[in-house]
Amino acid sequence: MPIIVVANKADVAPREHLDRLGEAADTVVPATAEGELALRRAAESGVLTYDPGDPDFEIVGEVSHSQAEGLERIRGVMADWGSTGVQRALDTVVYDVLDHITAYPVENETRWTDGQGTVLPDAHLLPAGSTPLDLAYAVHSDIGEGYLYAVDAREGRRIGEDHELAEGDVVKIESTAT
Repeated sequence: MPIIVVANKADVAPREHLDRLGEAADTVVPATAEGELALRRAAESGVLTYDPGDPDFEIVGEVSHSQAEGLERIRGVMADWGSTGVQRALDTVVYDVLDHITAYPVENETRWTDGQGTVLPDAHLLPAGSTPLDLAYAVHSDIGEGYLYAVDAREGRRIGEDHELAEGDVVKIESTAT
């Protein structure tokens, strides 16, 4: 099993310590969880625009001098490592180590919505090689048991139950349970 080290405190750890970790583990992801939390809270309050995993952020609201200094320290870490590292750590484990894909089941294949009109309301992590039938069971066992067929929403065509899903597929599942 590969060893993944999420090196939190990359904002204060000496670079040589992170380099030494790289010698002991298969993958080292430098991270600042505190920086990520600060960015998410600031984004929620409307002070800045930021999506997890982004390489930078934009200050769009009023911040104090000390807040601006703190944000600039976080920006420096992001410039050094490409992001806060938190999303990259999750992506590395889920997609690279566990070899999963993300698939989006929808009720309306032309609008990519659920029954309430919410666009791409759900996402399921499935092992690579999963099929529409696997996705149907992941949504609900009744939907899997009543599986009739699936539609690739991007292409607007039916796909077989043995079709191998790819990362980011949007799929309408027709079932006797729906």
